[in-house]
Amino acid sequence: MESQDATRDLLLSFLDFEVPSTNSVDFNNVFDYEDLRGGARTLLKAASSQRRTLEDGLSYEGCAVNPKNVVEAVNAYLSSVWAIQESLEYSAQAKIKLKGPLEFTWTSVLCSAKDRGKKGFTNQVFVFELSYVLVVRALSHYNNGFTLAKEAQSQEEDARTKFVESTKELRLAAGILQYVASNILPKWKAPPDDKPPEVMPEVLESLSKSCLCMAQRVTIVLALMKGESVNKSLIAKLCLGLEAQYQAVSNSMSQLPNGTRDKAVSATLFDEPAAMQVISKALAYKYLAIDAHSKIETSANSESLSGTAAVCIGHAYTLLKRCQLEKGAKQLQAVLNAELAHTGSLYSEYQNDNQKVYFGTQPAIDDIEIPSKQFLPTAIEFEMPKVEVVSFASRSGCTDGTDGTSESVGGSALTQGSLKAPAGVDPKVFSALPDDIQRELISQYEEDKTSTSF
Repeated sequence: MESQDATRDLLLSFLDFEVPSTNSVDFNNVFDYEDLRGGARTLLKAASSQRRTLEDGLSYEGCAVNPKNVVEAVNAYLSSVWAIQESLEYSAQAKIKLKGPLEFTWTSVLCSAKDRGKKGFTNQVFVFELSYVLVVRALSHYNNGFTLAKEAQSQEEDARTKFVESTKELRLAAGILQYVASNILPKWKAPPDDKPPEVMPEVLESLSKSCLCMAQRVTIVLALMKGESVNKSLIAKLCLGLEAQYQAVSNSMSQLPNGTRDKAVSATLFDEPAAMQVISKALAYKYLAIDAHSKIETSANSESLSGTAAVCIGHAYTLLKRCQLEKGAKQLQAVLNAELAHTGSLYSEYQNDNQKVYFGTQPAIDDIEIPSKQFLPTAIEFEMPKVEVVSFASRSGCTDGTDGTSESVGGSALTQGSLKAPAGVDPKVFSALPDDIQRELISQYEEDKTSTSF
């Protein structure tokens, strides 16, 4: 049991994500409310109220935020903000009168330490807002999965049920993050260079895979609850599957530009997957060793099994000793030290048995038969809520861009943003062109600028 306790504690040492903060947004003060039709008015009123509820849920007057409450607040607001997004897309060619600036500001919980929770990232398009809201919901599912796993860890009663609920929350988080990366962010026409990791597709794809890794870790703990009767070979297969998935996490993060990786994204998002990849491989070899050693007494091939056990546990011990953690990972370092201590004791035991009792030949590590890896969790597919589309077209039929008091913009500019006209091109003419022609002009401008710089 001591072995399983050390392994369990290591597998349940999750990353802990904080909750971002956001500015107050009242859509009634942004859109020219009196110039809108009834359906749009009702939608904006509901969205403004629900966003205030979300804002309150994220802060909760300085107290610890309950991730379940955040999920509920996001869900209430999500239908409205999605309805606005879809309605503005429906009104893409219409002129919509604004009486104030549309600004969404969020802090980041995934950025570098110097800016985390401090720097506000502001944008004026609904793709930014919608993506952020969904990422907040996903991270809240993740945090709730973490909470359930901790509760299960400290309570024997209902532990299995809580672990199963934990994996579901993590799979929900994975599905939402993948949806944002694949379906929402590609709509953003011209995202700024200075954007938070919460709206970087590579980061979200990586986090989606990380959530599934966490679910696999909980699944391994569930299997270990069988005690000494647990199928050690199965644990090894699951750990090998975990190693491969953490490699996929690292591959997604490696797609980020070097400058972004070094300055804009939390180092933990790189360091934790790299460390867990090594740890997962070490645990796989540890349980291969335990499996081989447990069969020695009943096997006619005791010398071979003893040699295999000694080699596998030695390799596991070496991998754990080489595992490098970031300086701030004190809690993970503590449980890693406990796992290292137990693996070290098994290493001494198995080496002693092999040298003094069984006299088995130790094969080369590359000659050890490795079982096929298994990775079980899959993301729960996410779907946006069904919403009713309303018209945001101006009742006054404003088409000249201004009536003296209000600014007039197209619906698509509010949802997806707009590309900036190259130097020397009339902005009004440029904005009237189709997207593909706009991008072709920008590309041609960049080529000309490069060729004339030499």
